[in-house]
Amino acid sequence: MSTTPIITEQRLFAVTLRRPWAALVALGLCPVISLPPADEYLFGEYVAIHASAEEDSRAAERLALARAVVPEHELAQVTDAVVAVARARRLESISPSLAPALSPWAHGSVLLWVDTPVPITPVPTRGGRSMWTPPEELRVRLGRAYRDARAEQKALARAAQWNEELEAQLSRVLTVDAPGRARGPAPFIHTALHSVLPAQRVQRLVPCAYCGRLWSGGGPGSFHSYRLPSAKCEEPGWPRCSHGIPHFVDCRWTVPVPPPCCRVSAMEGA
Repeated sequence: MSTTPIITEQRLFAVTLRRPWAALVALGLCPVISLPPADEYLFGEYVAIHASAEEDSRAAERLALARAVVPEHELAQVTDAVVAVARARRLESISPSLAPALSPWAHGSVLLWVDTPVPITPVPTRGGRSMWTPPEELRVRLGRAYRDARAEQKALARAAQWNEELEAQLSRVLTVDAPGRARGPAPFIHTALHSVLPAQRVQRLVPCAYCGRLWSGGGPGSFHSYRLPSAKCEEPGWPRCSHGIPHFVDCRWTVPVPPPCCRVSAMEGA
């Protein structure tokens, strides 16, 4: 005679997954965790994803159904550690035959849906069987690792936004006015942008050798060489290009540099 499972709620609980499912959930590829039948389940706001050393013998078959592969990521090699913290959305019990209709990742009768996983620096621990409650000491370590990971995510997001804003500013600077023609992008804009800011990405930011500020590293030498015009550039006698745009300067304010629109022609003339 079957009985209704008991569901215990708590703010943070943990789930131990065999390889490679822990890494797939941690990296946001697998949105659902298939749990074995049990008399009691845990549920809460957050779930810690624990990677077991045991490997799922049916992983290749189930990955084929999801048309997915295990990415080459360091988390795929981690065992006996918590590798991520995710938000738990819902816990549901269904017929196993209906699981594939809900998601190609589902292959059981009890499904735990998760989202917004945050990979963390692996926190070693032995874990438990399926669902378990982290002890207080582990909860403190997980909280610290989670906050550090979230802070890093936010810093990367801010840096990416700064790159986008910088490229937008350069786009406006490189727009030229011509007599009798509406203001619009100059034909050299894409070439100039890619020569000044090649493939703007957070990974390409480098510190300036003089001031230490992170920048794209797109100029000659290792100093800021393409700073946007400022009040100093409006002083009498400061050079301007043929389009009337003030020359840029490096962060040392010593060497005027032609703006991107005339830099190529200036270099050719030299």
